[in-house]
Amino acid sequence: MGITTDRSADVLSLLSPTVVYSVPGDGPLSGDFRGPAEVSEHIARLFRITSGTFEVLKWVDWLVGLNHVAALQFVQAQGSGAIFRGHVVYVVETDQHELLSSIRIFFENQIAADAFFGRLRWE
Repeated sequence: MGITTDRSADVLSLLSPTVVYSVPGDGPLSGDFRGPAEVSEHIARLFRITSGTFEVLKWVDWLVGLNHVAALQFVQAQGSGAIFRGHVVYVVETDQHELLSSIRIFFENQIAADAFFGRLRWE
């Protein structure tokens, strides 16, 4: 399936062929997703299971380096009768071709994130 927006080709063109997208935790959302296809499918699946409710409520802060960007967001998602709200940090690294090679996610409250995403119906 993959990302389903009109700009999906534009977004996927920013990813290195060897990109690794790492999501911490113990639930079905967690793991390392390798390559643009797996990253795209993971994000599309996230939006499907939250019925498109995963949204950034506020961009809190940015830290920008030569090859790294860290973004702090306050996010919200709904699903299976529950609401998740919390801060999430995204740490993004680029390669020598300025493509995204590493995307790591850190939840402010991993226990709450695991509880919310673990209760969602994934199929």
